[in-house]
Amino acid sequence: MAKICGILLFVTLILAILHTSSSEGQLKTVRHKREWIVPPHRLRENVDYTYRDYIAKLQGMAKFLNGTRAEKDIELRIVVEDENDCAPVFNLTTGAVYEWSSTATFATTAIATDADQEGTLHAKIAYSIVKQHPEEMFYINPQTGGLYVMKNALDREKHDTYTLIVKGTDMNGAVDGNSGTGTVTISILDVNDNIPTLESAYYECSVEENTVNVEVVRIQAIDMDQKYTENWLAVFTIVSGNEAGYFSIITDNKTNEGIVILKKVD
Repeated sequence: MAKICGILLFVTLILAILHTSSSEGQLKTVRHKREWIVPPHRLRENVDYTYRDYIAKLQGMAKFLNGTRAEKDIELRIVVEDENDCAPVFNLTTGAVYEWSSTATFATTAIATDADQEGTLHAKIAYSIVKQHPEEMFYINPQTGGLYVMKNALDREKHDTYTLIVKGTDMNGAVDGNSGTGTVTISILDVNDNIPTLESAYYECSVEENTVNVEVVRIQAIDMDQKYTENWLAVFTIVSGNEAGYFSIITDNKTNEGIVILKKVD
């Protein structure tokens, strides 16, 4: 009986050892090596590193007491956090549009830049017009800075240049955003909208006999369109009184005068 009990005890011990070994084997197959997850260290800007993505990259190393490596190298990053400390800055902007242009005609675009972090509200600019001189004739797209004609009343002969003061505010125009201003100059281009007139309706002149190719008289044309352009320059013709062809008339391009010339005599 004692012999039988000894055999049973031995078998039980073997089974227990096998079970333990099997369990330990399972633990080894499912165990994963841990990795270090280190969040970036953040610093405030307004030091020398304002425009750098990182101040430094540090390498960390984990070792056992015997000097062997326990983990792979750990990269520690330091990130610079942006502050809204830059105001929008404009470059000098010019544009041009024809007089009598219809409402919503594009004139130019006022563009401001912001040195704060791109893609954030710190660099998101909203535009507005502070002042217009000599009168209000344009409006601005607050998101793009595009300037457009407000009404069909631009008259170059009245005002040939408009000066606008525009403002850009970051934080998409929030009241606590930083602001900057710039100047926009818009020139009004000429169209041929004025009829030429003569300085006088009557001219009297004389010429010596037996002379040809001489200047007889100058007839001044007046045109309110832009000087020295095709819109201003007059073309003269003799309508009547020159049936025999004694006279011709040409235009002085510098003075816009018609010069009557005696071409021939009998």
